[in-house]
Amino acid sequence: MPPRRNPEDVDHGAIKADLEFLIERFTRFRKEQALKPLYTMIGSAAIVIAWIELFWRHCLRPMQIFWSLTAIASLFAIVFIATR
Repeated sequence: MPPRRNPEDVDHGAIKADLEFLIERFTRFRKEQALKPLYTMIGSAAIVIAWIELFWRHCLRPMQIFWSLTAIASLFAIVFIATR
């Protein structure tokens, strides 16, 4: 067993200051860690929404134009065949 310290030599003020510092750091760490999943969810949702928006504007819009032109061409073909 290690020898016991003299209780008069222990600096209670320093111990209290160290404990307060550790408690403050721990609570700040917990707050930061608690918000991390929220930030991850919001960031992921923003990425998905941006991807859907880009896909809609740059991929589906040309397809809509293509199908519209195909429908118009089909109507002209039907009218051409019907009036022959």
